[in-house]
Amino acid sequence: MSEEKTKEGHAHEVSQTSRPSTLLDEYKPVHDPALFEAPRMAPVFDQAVQTSPLHLFAAEHSQTNEWVRWNDFSCVEHYQDLDNDYQTMRYRAGICDISALTKYLFTGPEVAQALNRLMTIDVMKIAVGQSARTFYCTDEGAVIGEGILYCLEENEYRLTTEGYHLDWFVDGIELFQAVVEDTTQQVAGLLLAGPSIGEILKTMGLGDVLSWPKGQGAWIKMFHEPVYLTRTGSLGADSFELWVDVEDAPLIWTRLLKTGSPLGLAPFGEGARRLARLEAGHPSFAIDYVGAFAPDEGAGTVTPFDLGLGKLVDDEKPTFAGKAPLKAVRQRGASVALIGIEVLEHGPLSLSTLHANGKRAGWVSSCLWSPGLNRYLALGHLSMAALGTDGDIEVDAVLGEKWAQTSKRLIVKIAQKPFISN
Repeated sequence: MSEEKTKEGHAHEVSQTSRPSTLLDEYKPVHDPALFEAPRMAPVFDQAVQTSPLHLFAAEHSQTNEWVRWNDFSCVEHYQDLDNDYQTMRYRAGICDISALTKYLFTGPEVAQALNRLMTIDVMKIAVGQSARTFYCTDEGAVIGEGILYCLEENEYRLTTEGYHLDWFVDGIELFQAVVEDTTQQVAGLLLAGPSIGEILKTMGLGDVLSWPKGQGAWIKMFHEPVYLTRTGSLGADSFELWVDVEDAPLIWTRLLKTGSPLGLAPFGEGARRLARLEAGHPSFAIDYVGAFAPDEGAGTVTPFDLGLGKLVDDEKPTFAGKAPLKAVRQRGASVALIGIEVLEHGPLSLSTLHANGKRAGWVSSCLWSPGLNRYLALGHLSMAALGTDGDIEVDAVLGEKWAQTSKRLIVKIAQKPFISN
């Protein structure tokens, strides 16, 4: 019996070897250990779009799955829709993830002198626990960027800004006993905004901060974690910003929502925050202007005076980057004015070129619908020569949905900034 099986097996083997081989016969599985490893995350500097430490927590609350790229981070655009997010932020109580802001930490025994050499404001006037808005410019007076400079402690400052200019800062302070580091990946940011924020802070035993003047800040304990709390933000007195270690950010976010939800606290997205900035008349980096080091050489450069913010240039202080050119601009006047525009048209709308006396006289850089004012608001860059003309200022507009658009020229209604006083 065993002999028959052997013969049968031999016959089977012969028949298998006698037929022509195929690619399937030659295939041998390759067991690559890498297939069973967790995927490797690209280094931060290699990632096209980054995520904040609150990305997953924000996604859990988002009902729209609408995301927007802000300062190379993926951020929620709207949690429900613009109108609801706006109502939360402006009339109730809202919380927004602002971790996408670039955060530089400056330290050292000569750090104040170093920063005074780089910033357009007088850094020496910023006391510990205070902050101030500032520009930083090239030696030719062109804006590189702007942000809020906080004096955390003696010889310790934090700058929150947009864009990435670490190399420029390193070069700018090399002659001083000071160092700078990019702490964007170590520090998370939260914005609290709305008239009910004060009541929420009171329930947490933080009622004293409601007496702080705008710009003040201090280290506090929140849910047993260290937080740097500041009375800053797009909504003026009704807004506070929290700066925390990234490891603590999810806990702070979660417990704030749990504590504040009975008083109406809810998340709002980048779309509403961007609108609040426009309503305040603040030009936005990469939207209303680009920095001097922008890769698009055709974008042009601006000075603080072109943005209507010459008050942030202290040309009475000792030398700083761009002092002489900026002082000259102050004396002769800016060639461009940043104007506020209101448009009463309803429905989808986009604005582009400004005209005066039939000639091109400027452009519109941002245009958003304001649910609070029930109209479109825009910021435009108009030549000073056109601003002084007697004729109407007009703007090219595209109205309607993309499948039924019409183009027309509208008369511009120049509005005073801020559109809404905070």
